[in-house]
Amino acid sequence: MNEWKARGLRYWQGRTSREQWISGSLAVMVLLAVLVFRVWLPAQRARERLQTRLPVLLQQLAQMQQDALQMDHLRHALARDPSGGDWSKQLTASAAAHGLTLQNMQSVDAQEASFSMDGVDFNRWLIWLASLQHDDHVFVSACQIVRQTNGVHVQATVRRGA
Repeated sequence: MNEWKARGLRYWQGRTSREQWISGSLAVMVLLAVLVFRVWLPAQRARERLQTRLPVLLQQLAQMQQDALQMDHLRHALARDPSGGDWSKQLTASAAAHGLTLQNMQSVDAQEASFSMDGVDFNRWLIWLASLQHDDHVFVSACQIVRQTNGVHVQATVRRGA
């Protein structure tokens, strides 16, 4: 490596100052051309694309944030009814949203309700319970599950959590 460096230095020193100046100027121009065509122009094109897409992306972000707030509002609608209102309708609607039908629905008090279901797909029922716990802060306080030929029979009591 040092031999190549020494050979290059001898070559450079063997040139006249005018040749050195022309060679140096040419090297600078080539370097500038490479920088312009390989770095600056692609960066400029990307910047222009981003400038045209940014308003659309910001609008999409605002819509997503609005949708997230609405989902959060809907998710906690059941748990936010502290008035002691008839939340059996809310439970029935929540079950229907998961493809389930509540039978013998009774509100025990403002915080507790009981119901039964026949011929329920067990996995679907578990998904609904997980949704109730996570989204609506409703927990099972008592439950009896009996296997049937077409699913399971469920007798459950649920309670609102804080």
